[in-house]
Amino acid sequence: METGRSERFGPVEPMRARLAVATAVAAIVAPIALAYPSDGAWQPLAAVPVVSAAEARAAPPPLRVPSGVRTLELPTLPDPSATDPPPGPTPAAECDRFSLADEPSTTDVARMVHRVFRCVAAAAGLGSEPPSIVDLGDQTWDGAEVWGFGSLADQVAAEAVVVGYCESGGFDPWALSHDNRYGYGGLFQLGDREWAEYGREGGSKFDPVDNAVAAARYFVAARAAGDRWEGWGPWAVVNTDYGGPNAGVRVPILPRFLSTDDRERGVAGPELPPWAVDPWAHAVPEWRGCPLARAGQSW
Repeated sequence: METGRSERFGPVEPMRARLAVATAVAAIVAPIALAYPSDGAWQPLAAVPVVSAAEARAAPPPLRVPSGVRTLELPTLPDPSATDPPPGPTPAAECDRFSLADEPSTTDVARMVHRVFRCVAAAAGLGSEPPSIVDLGDQTWDGAEVWGFGSLADQVAAEAVVVGYCESGGFDPWALSHDNRYGYGGLFQLGDREWAEYGREGGSKFDPVDNAVAAARYFVAARAAGDRWEGWGPWAVVNTDYGGPNAGVRVPILPRFLSTDDRERGVAGPELPPWAVDPWAHAVPEWRGCPLARAGQSW
């Protein structure tokens, strides 16, 4: 019986046999190459979940793996909530790569702010500086002791969530997309002059990500210039030296600062809320105001 022949590859049937063997070997090797269990019971390839890039960026941990299955060491995006920054300096230009959905929740905005400020702060060297230890007179505020911050960049990221929340009325959509009557607008209530200096070319003050990146750059510049509010001086919810329309701010919204307002002089700000420290583990609450009008208020 003739097996048939290919001018290029020779007899057809032996070719098919070799192909069948190769296919069978590949079927055995592929699952082994991708996943192996800790208990010795091999798992089929289908048992390993597929995670989209969006899910990987959404919150730590970046991958979901079935119980008992270990994955091979594959490169993943750095976790921005980790206590240590990635090795080497972070290029500042990469810190505007973050994005938001068209209709983000307040928790989505908080996570973005945390990521952006940590990125920009780390790029400025704050990832290698320790958290604040501040003598407040009758007590000491220690960021590492209170919240376990591993660096000043971690601390600044949490503080930024609080400042942005209070400046924008709880991440209110109207505030994010409009100027107030004094010409300040967007997530961190930036003026046109500040936006012109720190905003991204081609960006928009009313894009929350662009606004957060500009605010983070503004913070870094103010801190480097010796701002006595450690970079937070441009924002009235921290800097109690402001009067006029900001006279209602009597206590700094951050716990490491003392009020300079005559009505509450020397009073420290309220402790950071858990949802600012870790917005992946805690949802941002509905807007009920910020505890900055008098001493003794808290979240």
